[in-house]
Amino acid sequence: MNDYTTFEKTNSSNYGRSILDQVIFILNSDNQIVFKDKKFQEYFSEIASLDQFITIVFSSDKKEDISHQFKLGFSKDIEIRTTLNTDKLGYEGEFSLYLEIAPYTSNGKIERLVSGTLKRPLPNNLANRNIEEDFWHLFQNNQISVFIIDVLNDGTFRYVTTNEKHQKQTGIKLEDIEGKTPQELVGEEASIALIENYRNCASSKRVLNYEEKIMLPVGETYWLTSLTPIIRKGKTVSIIGTAVEISKIKQKEAYYKETKEQFELATRGANDGIWDWNVENNKVFYSNRWKEVLGYDEEYFEKQHLNFWNLLHPDDVSKAKTFIVNYLKGIEKEYELKIRLKHADGSYRWILSKAQSLKNESGEIVRITGSHRDITRELELEEYAKGINKMKNVVIDISTRFINADIDNISDELNNALAILGNTSNADRVYVFENTKELGISKNTFEWCRKGISPQIHNLQFFPIDISTEWFNKHVKGETFHISDVDEIEDENIRNLLKVQEIKSVISIPLINRDKEYIGFVGFDYVKNNHVAQKDEVEILKLFSQILVNIYEKIETQRELKDTKSKLESILTEIQDAVWSASYPELKIQFISSSVERIFGFPKEEWLNEKLDWEYSVHPDDLKIVHSIPKLLEKKGHYQVVYRIITKDNKIKWLQNSGKIIFDSENEKPIRLDGAFSDITELKEKELDLIAANKNIKKQNEKLVSFSQILSHNIRSYSSNFLGLTQLLQQSNDEQEKLEYIKLIETVSNKMDETVRNLNDFLILESQKEQVSEEEVEISDLLKNIERILHAQIQQSKITLTLTKDEPIILKGNSALFESILLNLISNSIKYSTKKPNPKIAINCQVVKDKILIQVCDNGIGIDLKKYRDKLFKPGKTFHSISGSGLGMYIIKEHVEFLKGSISVESEVGKGTCVNLSFRKK
Repeated sequence: MNDYTTFEKTNSSNYGRSILDQVIFILNSDNQIVFKDKKFQEYFSEIASLDQFITIVFSSDKKEDISHQFKLGFSKDIEIRTTLNTDKLGYEGEFSLYLEIAPYTSNGKIERLVSGTLKRPLPNNLANRNIEEDFWHLFQNNQISVFIIDVLNDGTFRYVTTNEKHQKQTGIKLEDIEGKTPQELVGEEASIALIENYRNCASSKRVLNYEEKIMLPVGETYWLTSLTPIIRKGKTVSIIGTAVEISKIKQKEAYYKETKEQFELATRGANDGIWDWNVENNKVFYSNRWKEVLGYDEEYFEKQHLNFWNLLHPDDVSKAKTFIVNYLKGIEKEYELKIRLKHADGSYRWILSKAQSLKNESGEIVRITGSHRDITRELELEEYAKGINKMKNVVIDISTRFINADIDNISDELNNALAILGNTSNADRVYVFENTKELGISKNTFEWCRKGISPQIHNLQFFPIDISTEWFNKHVKGETFHISDVDEIEDENIRNLLKVQEIKSVISIPLINRDKEYIGFVGFDYVKNNHVAQKDEVEILKLFSQILVNIYEKIETQRELKDTKSKLESILTEIQDAVWSASYPELKIQFISSSVERIFGFPKEEWLNEKLDWEYSVHPDDLKIVHSIPKLLEKKGHYQVVYRIITKDNKIKWLQNSGKIIFDSENEKPIRLDGAFSDITELKEKELDLIAANKNIKKQNEKLVSFSQILSHNIRSYSSNFLGLTQLLQQSNDEQEKLEYIKLIETVSNKMDETVRNLNDFLILESQKEQVSEEEVEISDLLKNIERILHAQIQQSKITLTLTKDEPIILKGNSALFESILLNLISNSIKYSTKKPNPKIAINCQVVKDKILIQVCDNGIGIDLKKYRDKLFKPGKTFHSISGSGLGMYIIKEHVEFLKGSISVESEVGKGTCVNLSFRKK
């Protein structure tokens, strides 16, 4: 066999009588062999260079041509087909070799990958053996799933056959797989991964091992698959695959991994202490964090034999025992207990303990696992907040700023906070000092000054901490320092220091951290006048000092977080929050706590292994907030946003979503995005309710001021009339004239009474608005009642009152308010009716789409809208010489808007007025 044609023919026709082996080696730019596969080493173990390979392997008449072809292999793919010099190789029989040379770049240099097929004779002991029959027996009886795939010329694949093990494990019968393509077998989408692996095996001409997940008739299964290429004439013609099912192994791996990660996240990442009680053997486990919350280290805790019961406050023992017994009996369904436990410093801390239980087959609780959280500070702030009134808006504003503030912009927010404090107080300066213990100085770091007040921050960068013994001692004890008159300070040093700054009075509050250290102070300076500290001023400064301490601790925490290597440091530490961790930059969720179901309503299984969706359940009006997250991550590596979500049961909740990119400490590459979802609905609703309540109070105050002005004006007017008429009455000697004065006094008295009654009735109605009931009333019935009330006035004024409507008009709301609106409008029309013949009042009603339109028109004296349009609905405004209280149109508008309606007026002097009302049809 001296030509390739013979080799091809032999290779294809006598496949069972010869052996084909694949060989691979790599040549560098110096023609040295830098890689040999096992088969190459088996046949050519001593060869280390291209020259040796050509000299030893090929016959002399072929060497020059072969050498030339190898040189061409530096620039393009080359094929070499030849027979070998078996004499020098020390083999018997005819050996043929087909090689492919492919150039590629490595470390900036061009090298060559040489792969090929070596055909050699069968050993004598196999020459007469029926290998096909042995192979088929092995194929069918193998306890590993085996399948064979043909690689077609167009690059597609078709299944040839499978063994019985494969058919049993996959649930696919032989007749259902023979001749099928992967697409026909499992579908277009599922076949993508299969085809990719088949192509890799065929193109690389190497054995390919990998894990895969496939949906089969028996269900979703995991496999460890091996693909072996069958190569003829240097081309992969078929693939023999073997597969071992590993579904159960993968399930166990996933379970153990998830369990381990959950426990690790819960115990290491949570700020809450974890405890576990085995009820059957009465053994209790306390996590290190459980002990740390109460100030104990592990060694001391164990040495002193401390536990829940001997740390429990004596007054809470009975309550705790009763609750736990009732929980074990099933009387208490939820484990949530507030108790006091003794801290290492001797004080008692309020603890919120929550837990879940595990029951046996009999329904008895055998294990309880829970958490406890120090809520002392929360309860103290809760109690304290009850006494805050005047300054609560300031606290909310400042707190909100700091909660949402980026730590990098904290200086800006501190300056803003000082400005808010200054503008809402009587202080002329507001400032912050920070202590530097090592140098024994206190430094003025932030300052706000009222307009016209000179700043002092540049003069107070090296202020001795203990310049005043009295001042220093009070602050160290956590007490307020207050001087209402600087001239009365006995300490000459501190008196002179304050007077240089033109300070007349001062209030300062110390900054005390959790370690009880005096770290600085905040204060108010009064420059223009002496000032005695008010309770609310001291209280707001104390609140601000606490906020400031928290901010400093937050900054310190952030600095510590940057140095730690823990995977969970950026996840919110509240156990009730939904803590999650996603791969980065793929953003596939690897872990999420069960609390996500409590917040969103969707189980955590729907989140796992899914891509983190920024828009998941977001309220449409808040999408722009969510869209800002990727930009924040790209810019800062972390984010914290607040927006609304719509839960599975269509409830709206407020959510705080925060996250941070975690970097590989060795390579400093981003590897994860950790974060948390926090349900802040209750806090946000309280904040919104507080804002709404303040707006309502402000509106009511404005009304009261307006009413007091009206009442004051009218009463003064009537009082002046009374005084004048009384004096005229006293001076008159004519009896007839006296009677006239008495009648005038009676008229003024009646007008005054009417004004007072109008104001009183309106105020009573305003105070009862929130309690009014909702009813259905037909407008015809309202009009009949109004006609009865105004019967005398209608008869006296000879007014014609008409109602026009196409259908029954049903008004839904408070009938008393509807009646008041129409009664006032008709009364106005009668009061300001024309003296000409045929005075009329026409009421027209109609329904247009979802609106009820009511028009009350008269042909009275009209209103000059060019002059009075802007004042039409203002309280205390009148538009005619006919006297009135000035409240009519204002009252009507207030009632219409309370009923969610609208009102407009069309009028022309001397021709009449039309009032248009619009209400939503319910």
